[in-house]
Amino acid sequence: MNKDHFFDVCKKKFAPVIKKFNFKISKQIDEDWGYKLFLQNRTTGIELYYEFRDMMVFLKLYQLINGSIQIQKGEIRPETILNGFDINDLLDIRSPSSKIPSQETIDGLDKIIKKIASGKKVKLDEYPQEIKDGDLSIDNILSKHAENVERYAEDILIGDFSLFVELDKIVKNRARIEAFEKWGKKAEEFGWGIL
Repeated sequence: MNKDHFFDVCKKKFAPVIKKFNFKISKQIDEDWGYKLFLQNRTTGIELYYEFRDMMVFLKLYQLINGSIQIQKGEIRPETILNGFDINDLLDIRSPSSKIPSQETIDGLDKIIKKIASGKKVKLDEYPQEIKDGDLSIDNILSKHAENVERYAEDILIGDFSLFVELDKIVKNRARIEAFEKWGKKAEEFGWGIL
């Protein structure tokens, strides 16, 4: 997939969200690892990004700070102020069945990706059913993201970020667990309580 195709499909699939919630395209970025498209209205930002490695499109929702999207960098600590969250965390609360399958959740996809990355050919019958059905095409993923945002994040799109308090707890709990897995007892030095 080239960047022009990705940006065009994003604009097409998100056209109803852009129109209904007064979003504008604020930035398009071509990175060495993938592409990013940012949308924003007066209160809210949406980040869509395509990663070559995972062959997947991800979506984050942001509360704007001083009129702009502030992307959190580095490891999350207990005191980190989070103003952006992955759509899947929101869907875990509001509609878990609406989540888009990912590399981690589709049996066998990781093996296919490694095989492709090593330059080997992959036969159609080797692909998991979700891939064969076309459910994970970029067009379908973007359609599903647009549908999920409009259906389950309308409050956020109009500037009500009250759900972010609950999302903050979910993300920080996951970060706490990951910190202990990565650092062991030393994670306590970074402010994480005993696991």
